[in-house]
Amino acid sequence: MSAGTAARKDTRLDLRLSHDEKRLLEEAAAFAGTTTSAFVVQTVTERAREVVQRHRALELSTAESHAFVERLLAPEEPNEALRNAVKRYGARLDTSR
Repeated sequence: MSAGTAARKDTRLDLRLSHDEKRLLEEAAAFAGTTTSAFVVQTVTERAREVVQRHRALELSTAESHAFVERLLAPEEPNEALRNAVKRYGARLDTSR
């Protein structure tokens, strides 16, 4: 969804919070110049995107990145277990046709 298009808002999220939490959200929304609902949706959505992105991203250290690339560029020879697995897989494909 681009910034210029608004999604149809037809789903609700109900939650319980303390009086102090509600007052804090209302105050923050007022400082931000928006409604409490819009403030909560924007803030929670931004945080949710951060959490999801962090869990979806594969983060490697510099050393891990170099080791990964080295393995891609110069892979080890397959061991016997892998060769046998490939043979079994090929046999399965042949029998399923």
